[in-house]
This record gives sequence, C-alpha cells and structure tokens, in this order.
Amino acid sequence: PLTMPNREKLVWAPPGEQPLMKGIRQLRDPKRLLNPGRVTV
Repeated sequence: PLTMPNREKLVWAPPGEQPLMKGIRQLRDPKRLLNPGRVTV
C-alpha cells in the first residue's frame, strides 16, 4: 500500500537484510533494475 508509513521498509528490505546494505543497494539501484526478482511492488 502506497499510504503505509513503513512502505519503504516493506518494499526494500527482504527478511533479515541489514538496513545499511539496504540503503547502499537503494542508492546503487533505486529501481531494482539489477535485481528484478526481489521487487515486491
């Protein structure tokens, strides 16, 4: 849901993923072009 306040956490963070790695991965690949299998939206 686009209106959820924690939407980014749910979208970008697979279970157990470190927040730092999540942030780095977001910066390097903001639209998940390199990792389409993990997109959840």
